[in-house]
Amino acid sequence: MSKPARVYISGPISDRPKDEYMEHFKSVEKKLQKQGYWTFNPAEANKNMPPWFKHDDFMEVCRAELQLCDMICMLDGWKKSLGAVEELHWTEYYHIPAFTEGEI
Repeated sequence: MSKPARVYISGPISDRPKDEYMEHFKSVEKKLQKQGYWTFNPAEANKNMPPWFKHDDFMEVCRAELQLCDMICMLDGWKKSLGAVEELHWTEYYHIPAFTEGEI
């Protein structure tokens, strides 16, 4: 019996209200889980990082998290997010397939 694919969720966080991006990530996470995927939600996982963490620190943590996954789901608006664009570039290096929120 094979285990479900692990999907990393990537999308815009900076310059958005916390409630808005947390709900967006969570709603996509639920959709993916209903389809049988294991999900990794960095918005949820990284919310308790130290207050002195800067953007680059978060991105290093996200890079490690992404490497544990089999696929990445790019949320609507990802093209306007420097972090999400960076994560998509990493998927090319690690050979991780990508799909968009609209393809769920």
